[in-house]
Amino acid sequence: MRFYVGSGLFRWFDNAAQAGTALGIPTGALSDTLRNYGVGGADSFGKRLFPVAFDPERRLVIAAVTPAVHYTMGGVAIDSGAHVLRSDNGHISGLFAAGEVTGGVHGANRLVGNSLLECIVFGRIAGRAALTVHTSLYS
Repeated sequence: MRFYVGSGLFRWFDNAAQAGTALGIPTGALSDTLRNYGVGGADSFGKRLFPVAFDPERRLVIAAVTPAVHYTMGGVAIDSGAHVLRSDNGHISGLFAAGEVTGGVHGANRLVGNSLLECIVFGRIAGRAALTVHTSLYS
């Protein structure tokens, strides 16, 4: 938590009025939004599940949220031996890849958590294959 607070991503405020003033949000609008969160069914976005209630008079932690790329589904094609493939599916001699630089390993969609497994499995395969190439060239 110290990292996020220290980097300015999390900010603590005594109440909604203080947060509104600091963030340039009309304090009445912020207080009303927090007070009305989840009251009366679906909100203006169609959300129907509201797991918490907010009290605009209580202490708030506000986090800066920004979009970020966390995984890409594209990249160089590899085979089961982690060899990088040319457009004709032939190997590029001595070139191996693993992790997010590769594409096609997961098909059309990736299950949550599989990226780490992919990196470890293909990283080991690529590393062993690269060692074999290195050993054959320099032994």
